[in-house]
Amino acid sequence: MPDSKNLWKNVREIPSAARTIHPREFHSRGASINPANRFEALHFEEDPHDEVDEDSRPRKTIFYRDGSQSIIARNNSPDVGFETSVNPYRGCEHGCVYCYARPTHEYLGFSAGTDFESRIMVKMDAPKLLEAELSSRKWRPQVIAISGVTDPYQPIERKLEITRGCLQVLARFRNPVGIITKNRLVTRDSDLLGELAAFFLRCRETCRLHRSSKNCSACWSRERRRRTLVWKRSLNCVKPASRSA
Repeated sequence: MPDSKNLWKNVREIPSAARTIHPREFHSRGASINPANRFEALHFEEDPHDEVDEDSRPRKTIFYRDGSQSIIARNNSPDVGFETSVNPYRGCEHGCVYCYARPTHEYLGFSAGTDFESRIMVKMDAPKLLEAELSSRKWRPQVIAISGVTDPYQPIERKLEITRGCLQVLARFRNPVGIITKNRLVTRDSDLLGELAAFFLRCRETCRLHRSSKNCSACWSRERRRRTLVWKRSLNCVKPASRSA
């Protein structure tokens, strides 16, 4: 794991003040507005005529330390294809406008708008917490999904390697895992995916392509070819280990 002291020099604590609502659109973000939190009784609204030049620039992403004492989330919903999941982060810098997880950010005191993609909660202790829970006598081995309400390979993962740390724990315990991501960074962990495939004789990865109405057909076609090459590269690392098992 990287040195957390050096990585967290500029990390801020969660503000206790009410959230500020920005009525103007944000550029370079998936959500163009930051609506009020439905659970907050008090919020501030900026004058749309103030600080126009400042607000026209991309909103800076701020990462907060998440002090969760457990890491495996459970659900009993018939609409979800898994019962347990691990979320190394809360909020996602990918900022997909259609993401169903946006409303979950309101439980943290943030907005489901631009806050979801620019105010990210980071669980630095996720690998340690996962190891502790898998070591418990109460744990019954089952598929763990990474992740349910965030992308485990969003940009900050390249530096923090929290998801990789969780995969290392899962490989050591030989616990099955499913990964949901849209980032090519998953190929970085092909060695661990291959190790897991050797235990369970097979490994399946799913890639989702989203076609935006703003993109031309040629651009979308290039993106599809690029992602196909990325996933083939990942699977080429996994399949040899699977066949040798």
